Amino acid sequence: MCETDHGVDRRTLLRGAAAGAVVPGGAAVGLGGALAVGAPAHASGFYNPFTAYPISDGWQAHLDRGSLGGIDYVMSVGTRLPACGGGTIQNIPYNGTGGHTVTIYHPNGYRTQYMHLSAFSLSNGASVGAGGIVGLPVARPVRPVPAPPPARTCTGT
Repeated sequence: MCETDHGVDRRTLLRGAAAGAVVPGGAAVGLGGALAVGAPAHASGFYNPFTAYPISDGWQAHLDRGSLGGIDYVMSVGTRLPACGGGTIQNIPYNGTGGHTVTIYHPNGYRTQYMHLSAFSLSNGASVGAGGIVGLPVARPVRPVPAPPPARTCTGT
């Protein structure tokens, strides 16, 4: 388990329905759908608005396939994807197998990613608050992946 200098480990951050992404036949993002869908799971200023959505693929399954950890949620195509916390937006138009990706740099040193998007909602450098819409998913996995602060390596579970 990796605990950051902020005292929040990955398991705590993802507790509830985990953090993750959106998936098949619909799509949404991991740590970051519609806010009215379910009660969010809170951890150190973050929340998970996807707790009511089924998980189609977990963190370890991604690692077992050699990709970075992430959690995929099943939701309808076109579901609006809210930020799990406030921060600054960086859009990556094509991120290899991640497709269109939004990274949110949070003031506490964390960053979250929303992958496999069909559209960006905000411009590079824009500020977003918790719950602000960052993009729309496509009909395959979308993952907001919590990442440790720069220069901090996490291993294990």
